[in-house]
Amino acid sequence: RQSDEGRSARSPRVFVPPHGIKIAPLVVFLSNPQGGVHGGCTQLHAVALATGNTAVLVAQVDKPATLAHFPGLYLEQLPQRPFVVFGGIPHVVCSSLWRTRRVPLAISLRDGSVRSLAPWTAPSEDPVLPYLGSDHQLALTSIAVLGTDSASRVVGLRSGPLAPPELVILDLSAKPDKWTVLQIGRASCRERVFAG
Repeated sequence: RQSDEGRSARSPRVFVPPHGIKIAPLVVFLSNPQGGVHGGCTQLHAVALATGNTAVLVAQVDKPATLAHFPGLYLEQLPQRPFVVFGGIPHVVCSSLWRTRRVPLAISLRDGSVRSLAPWTAPSEDPVLPYLGSDHQLALTSIAVLGTDSASRVVGLRSGPLAPPELVILDLSAKPDKWTVLQIGRASCRERVFAG
């Protein structure tokens, strides 16, 4: 048994490092306190397969320091293939609720640091609703991570209040990070939806 007795664990995923990545094979999984609230904040754990040692990569966040700080993980399951490597460091990629959006996150398997992969606008004068206005429609979208190629690319489903869902892809080996619409033949998914 790798999870604490007072926690409900789920969604185990095995990471076998590619050649040249110096990290031991491990299993990551999610957990919540038993008997806790439905949809509550989740912890991400890692278990080293060689030793059985378990570490908390992302702890439960009781209250973010400010409105702009990471609020914690709010998700049901990890993608079936959640791992990518960029900057020589392996990461888990998943989507979590962050304020009013589903935001894609990259979580380092080395130190548990969390990085948002979503476009964010600069905060406006209103700290509660900083993303309103026609200039910020992309920042209103949610991205649900569907999976990765186990290397550097992430596939997601992007949707928003003024746009139909579309398949998007992010290549983390390219700079700057930019989600692009996944092409089908010569027409994009969006063009096919509106043409059909």
